[in-house]
Amino acid sequence: MCYNQGMLETERLVLRPWTKADADVLFTYSKDPVLGPRAGWAMHKSIDEGRRILMAVLLDNEAYAIELKGKKGNTVIGCISIKKEKESTLTHSDKEVEISYWIANKFWNKGYATEAVKEILRHAFDDEGMEAVWGAYFEGNDQGRRVLEKCGFSYSHMLLGKKHSEYWDTNKEHVMEIMKSTYLNLVGRADTQSYTFLLSKRAIEAFSSLGGDWQQKINDVLIEAAEKEIEKTK
Repeated sequence: MCYNQGMLETERLVLRPWTKADADVLFTYSKDPVLGPRAGWAMHKSIDEGRRILMAVLLDNEAYAIELKGKKGNTVIGCISIKKEKESTLTHSDKEVEISYWIANKFWNKGYATEAVKEILRHAFDDEGMEAVWGAYFEGNDQGRRVLEKCGFSYSHMLLGKKHSEYWDTNKEHVMEIMKSTYLNLVGRADTQSYTFLLSKRAIEAFSSLGGDWQQKINDVLIEAAEKEIEKTK
């Protein structure tokens, strides 16, 4: 899947590609001794290290700087990334992606991470045609877990790895997933194909005793009505 990365926008946020000019602000956040370990990476020790990460990771992948809108200009407050099949250890096909994100701690508890994740889900499912999105959090990171839960993710499994943080038990990584059908239901746009299949199945069960053409006619009418109702919610 080849992404056409551009700017994404929500009510309070702008998600835009990182640039080389962001090296200073990235270093400011990444040298935080609390943020890095909670996100699963060691704090950066120099701005040169920050630049290397920026060039090697953030500029070469679908990674977005999360900006908070402001009357005097936007402020970078975090990052959210999409990992495709070859970059992720969680996905199973090119119709699935993994997301990861972090918010600078002085902007915690304001709903910014949830808002950013919801927009990335819209982008992945609506713009890129994905069928599933994966996310993960380390053992003890209740904030990370709650963000994924608020966005509709369901628990999948746990991974064991190497512990490298005094803040979280990063030996245990909990994996969550959201399917496209779940996303569509959450945003009020039911999956037409699945919904009409269910109705057709129920119609066949309910009217099978009638036999003949009546069974198919009733089935067709119910499917047509369901499609019209679903279309109204789009």
